[in-house]
Amino acid sequence: MKTQILSILLILILASCNQSYPKLDFKKGELFYTESVSIDEASKAGAFLEEMDYFTEERKTSILLDKNSDTFFIQIVVDKLYHTDTSFDYSFRALANLAELSIFDGKKTIVELSDRNLKVKRRIN
Repeated sequence: MKTQILSILLILILASCNQSYPKLDFKKGELFYTESVSIDEASKAGAFLEEMDYFTEERKTSILLDKNSDTFFIQIVVDKLYHTDTSFDYSFRALANLAELSIFDGKKTIVELSDRNLKVKRRIN
C-alpha cells in the first residue's frame, strides 16, 4: 500500500512538472501560447503563420508564442540540423520583422529555434 501511494505521488509530481500550454490548431500546425499572450494575439499569430506557410496541410509544425513586456518570442520546433545550420537565418529574421510590423504593432519580435522539448537551441534577433 505504501508503495502504491508513493507511486501515485511520484506520478502526480511528474505530471505537475510537465508544463502545458493552451493550443490553437492551424491546418496540421499547432500554436501553443503562454499565459502572457492573449487569445487574440495567438489567433492573429496563427493566421499570420498559416499565411506565411509555416502551418500547412503537408507537415506538422509546432510553435510556441510567448511575450515578455514588449517583446514577442516565436519559438519554432525545428529538426536538429537547424540547431546549428544558419542558412535559413535570413528567412527567420524576415519572419520576425514581418510579424513585428503586421501583427504585433511594432513590438520587438524574436524567433527562437528549439528542440521537441521546447528547449531553445538558438535565438535569431
